[in-house]
Amino acid sequence: PYAGTIVAYSIIVDTGTCTVKTWKKAAGTAIPTVSDSISTSGVSISSGTVVRSTTVTDFTSTTITANDILAFNITAVSGATKIIFELEVSRP
Repeated sequence: PYAGTIVAYSIIVDTGTCTVKTWKKAAGTAIPTVSDSISTSGVSISSGTVVRSTTVTDFTSTTITANDILAFNITAVSGATKIIFELEVSRP
């Protein structure tokens, strides 16, 4: 575990569209819930099957503390049956 900064994200789908919100909670407190969202609208894929972006303006916080618990909530999906979501975190 290490601290870092969210610098990019990727979404991969087999087909269709998808929107994902990220939740973050300090370790040892509880599991993340919707009230722990660090996304505004969520990040999306609306065409193609892969999107990678270094635009992280949807995140209200990009700071990750060592041992933070992250959760990912699919808030909208159409047609996709397989979804991969990745956050890229840069160490300080």
